[in-house]
Amino acid sequence: MDAQARVERIRLLYRQAAATITAGVAVAALLVGLMWTRVPARNAVAWTAVFTVVTLFRFGLVVTHSRFRERYSAERWEELFTVGALLAGIAWGLDALWMFPAHQLDYQFFVVIVGMGLAAGAASSLSASPLAYLCFLFPTVLPAALRLLILEPGTLPLVGGISALVFCLAMVAIGLNNARMMTTALRLRFMNLELAHELEVLATRDSLTGLPNRLILVERLATALKRADRGEHEVAIAFVDCDGFKKINDTYGHQAGDEYLKHVAQTLQGSVREVDTVARLGGDEFIVLLERCGDKETVERIVRRIVGSTAQELRLGSVTLTPRLSVGVSCYPRDGTNPETLIQQADEAMYAAKRAGGNGFRFFIPPIPAQA
Repeated sequence: MDAQARVERIRLLYRQAAATITAGVAVAALLVGLMWTRVPARNAVAWTAVFTVVTLFRFGLVVTHSRFRERYSAERWEELFTVGALLAGIAWGLDALWMFPAHQLDYQFFVVIVGMGLAAGAASSLSASPLAYLCFLFPTVLPAALRLLILEPGTLPLVGGISALVFCLAMVAIGLNNARMMTTALRLRFMNLELAHELEVLATRDSLTGLPNRLILVERLATALKRADRGEHEVAIAFVDCDGFKKINDTYGHQAGDEYLKHVAQTLQGSVREVDTVARLGGDEFIVLLERCGDKETVERIVRRIVGSTAQELRLGSVTLTPRLSVGVSCYPRDGTNPETLIQQADEAMYAAKRAGGNGFRFFIPPIPAQA
């Protein structure tokens, strides 16, 4: 679950990155335009060049991630993103050296406010990675704050510098709290998805064997009948019952009975085709849905394989058992045109196989109408 949450966090980082970088470019253009005549031209050019290189690197990283996401692990992509965030923070921090007009306190405060605004915005956009946020926050805010504190005399610069430091500490707490909240939210999200999946499995799968239950069988059978109508091929139902299962339960215990049923389920799955479905109705009763049968001979060949496949021995502790199956078969559309009727007719045929001695199969034979 934590691994899934991390992958999702990294995906969110990169998904938001393009918009964040674009906003940064707009702020940078505003900063350069405002400061162009207030700082030496070489400073503005140098800062613009550094910022452009860093921005191209970050955009390139976003594009690479969108096209080659599977090339690296989530951890590697987070490391690369953190490098980009650090470089962006350094670029913004350099404005305290190159875009900080001497003795013009109002414009100096503008530079500090720009950095603080970027840091505040990044608390949301970078909260998916606490390390990336801290790598952006400190180099963005601290250089300008320290310059006000150390190089600019007067009470106002001192207050401004201290305020910027306090803001920086507050943003650390906010950013880390955002990261914790996002991680918790993602964990809960994936936990809910897992619970939903488990509930779906419980509702559609037999808990002992993992086979589809009656609900799924009926749905698949109804779908198979529609496909059969379009494709004009037969669908058959094989109703499977384990001979003497009650005696096994009574003699060796329910745990042995469960192992016996799981063995039968695995054997049935191994004896049918990929297009067929093996389901457990309950107790020792199974149903095999046979699709695309073609003709009665094909059905008979598959059912013979089903009966013969269980001849392999099952060892339960010191006891060796050989499963025996009675199988009844009904075919669509000859024996019924809906799932309930087909299952009922296959059940009757199964009892006919039991009356014949078991460990065999019978096709459903409609009763002969009584003479008037």
